[in-house]
Amino acid sequence: MLERRTEPRIACSDKVNVEWADRSGRIRRALANLEDISKSGARLVLACPIPPKSPVLIANAKREARGTVRYCTARAFGYVLGVRFDPGVSWSAAADRAERGNPRRLDAHTIDLLSSLRPPRHVSH
Repeated sequence: MLERRTEPRIACSDKVNVEWADRSGRIRRALANLEDISKSGARLVLACPIPPKSPVLIANAKREARGTVRYCTARAFGYVLGVRFDPGVSWSAAADRAERGNPRRLDAHTIDLLSSLRPPRHVSH
């Protein structure tokens, strides 16, 4: 597959709030996992779909960014969204990591998944 990205993406595992208006104009909110981020956009995983071209607000306790959903793909674990930030908007994942002093925080689901992939240890007596 041809890589079309022109910017590096930084892996994350941060909880963020996402806000958008549904087709009837009602404001909707959901908790999402921020999977990765670049200068111009982000990839999120959440439990409900958001239609492509929908404007969204992504926020945590320290930052917020506005953007537009580029794609929404159903997966076994939820919906994966690609969001392009509005012009002039940025989100500094590197700053978030530096403030936490943690290069990558793994959530419990990821830790369980990684644990299940490790071969069992054989202890010799």
